[in-house]
Amino acid sequence: MDLPLELAVRGLCLLLPIGRTWRLRDARRPRQRAALPDGPHVYAVWHEHLLPAVALFRDRGCVTLASRSRDGELVARVLSPRDLVARGSSSRGGAAGLRRLVRAGRSGRSIVLTPDGPRGPRRSVATGVARVAALTGRPIVPVGFAATHGSRLRTWDRLRVPVPGATVYVSIGRPIAVPASFREDPSCLETIRLAMQRETARAEVIAAETREGRASGTRRACADGARRDPSPLSPLRRRARIRRALERRLRAEWTRTRPRAALRIAARMFALARRTRHALYDAGVLAAAAAPLPIVSVGGVTVGGSGKTPLASSLAGMLRARGVEVAILTRGYEDEVCLHARLRPDVGVYGHRDRWRAARRARADGAAVAVLDDGFQHRRLSRDLELLVLDRDALRRTNGWPLPAGPFREDVERAVRRTDVVVLSGRAPADAGEAAFDHCLIERLRAVAPGVTLASVRFTDGPPAPLNRAARACGGARPAVALTGIMKPNLFFERVGASLDSIRIEHALPDHGLPAADEWTRLLEEAGEEGLVMTPKDAARLAPRIPERIPAWVVPETLVWERGEAEVRARLAELDIS
Repeated sequence: MDLPLELAVRGLCLLLPIGRTWRLRDARRPRQRAALPDGPHVYAVWHEHLLPAVALFRDRGCVTLASRSRDGELVARVLSPRDLVARGSSSRGGAAGLRRLVRAGRSGRSIVLTPDGPRGPRRSVATGVARVAALTGRPIVPVGFAATHGSRLRTWDRLRVPVPGATVYVSIGRPIAVPASFREDPSCLETIRLAMQRETARAEVIAAETREGRASGTRRACADGARRDPSPLSPLRRRARIRRALERRLRAEWTRTRPRAALRIAARMFALARRTRHALYDAGVLAAAAAPLPIVSVGGVTVGGSGKTPLASSLAGMLRARGVEVAILTRGYEDEVCLHARLRPDVGVYGHRDRWRAARRARADGAAVAVLDDGFQHRRLSRDLELLVLDRDALRRTNGWPLPAGPFREDVERAVRRTDVVVLSGRAPADAGEAAFDHCLIERLRAVAPGVTLASVRFTDGPPAPLNRAARACGGARPAVALTGIMKPNLFFERVGASLDSIRIEHALPDHGLPAADEWTRLLEEAGEEGLVMTPKDAARLAPRIPERIPAWVVPETLVWERGEAEVRARLAELDIS
């Protein structure tokens, strides 16, 4: 039996303070508080997440639509005075409510809507949310919620009620633009539904991993919430899981302004050891071995993801275009060696931990110059031209601490003083904030090292390219699994998720890592006839392991010079190549 309205309102008002005990966390960065993106948007939330949505959006000056039913009356009477409520629904007062929403949206307020409310069906998307977005010109932002502990009510929407003190993970998706000419397009509504399902599943997976006390590196975005395999882990798989968990925890610490005390102590010891080693080389106590051929070194001050490998390949292409015999020297990781061989089939690639031995072998094979990939800290081998890659993403979004408290291998200013060329790299689309950041960074670099050459590159993604015969036979890329083993898997997942709405599972391997046998078998089963998608570096080491029946795609990456290409070519031309 339904409670009287006044009693229900009082009961809900008593429950709302519990929401202040919930810890709202970002599902993509679990250690950070959930934060709404800048600017007015139309937020889409499932009806079952009303309570955590009120906790997130309350006192934000948002406007929502409450039906003229009993549920709508409850919502209208419990929201704070700062929040505006437009009354109406698809069946009662809908036109008037829509007009109020549009006026509020055009005035600069954000709008929060439940596309499946107030009567369902559960997790369906009605046309109202898209119509509001089209009329206001605001994009739709899908929002998913999941709590570590809570219960469901036996209502049509299976309303979720987190317990006091629970951690509620909030997954905020990419904005979805709706054209002003929208006329109940089913494909547009399906895009919105899939995006909301994906964000809800993302939050549910992180909540489940927190609840189980482990971070496996696999994030399942399937709506049915598939159960985990309860079978015991093999030693290899257990070590891989531990490594992924450590990498993930460290990356979470790298965004904290003040990391944990133990990491800060370890970072200071690491930085001291690095400075001592560089000082010994600068003083001549440690001598660099003379290379048998000119060496062009490409390296960075942060771990992974700065674009050193494609930049080294680009430099090798510049030298090869001049008719010079070129070799590329790497540390020996299988994926890097294979990727260089695919990008530059006319260039010899030598992988070995001892770069001096690799250089001797390259010279014996006829190479006239060598490009050293990831060689900035490898001072044992002398070099004739040094290029330092500075990753904008790491500089802007991390704490600047040395390893392991942060992603930095050494101090940026000290590194700039001993390089010849500084190359700024980035993968995110350029914006006004990045332009201002670049201006300040360039002024700082010119003050630290006035004679250094400055350049800038950007990496852009192309459409997914088929990797095998099964993918070419599909006609179009609709993969179910996104798989990668790079230092910044979240960036790849965000980019591929924005272009492919078919992704249900996101699986992160350790950097340069391979999946265990049972893990790989399960991934192939989950991919099935839909297939999987990965980066070129992943494809270099995983392509031979993919059966022909499983479609596989790779997202190609293109290096585009924004500035300084002519100066870099001139520096290469100055090399004494015999």
